[in-house]
Amino acid sequence: MIVLRARSLSTGYSTNSDGTGFGLRNIKQIAETHDWTIDLTEGTEGGARFEITGVEFSVE
Repeated sequence: MIVLRARSLSTGYSTNSDGTGFGLRNIKQIAETHDWTIDLTEGTEGGARFEITGVEFSVE
């Protein structure tokens, strides 16, 4: 599963035959641009869980 996690954020990786493989890579680039951290873990009920940390919210 660890290899799958690392690959899922790589450009071109998709489990869908019609997929481009850009979706999760774009999310990773957005996180890196904002100095956030994105971690992939197991979901509590199976599947994947994406955790993004370091996000700061402004109060208006």
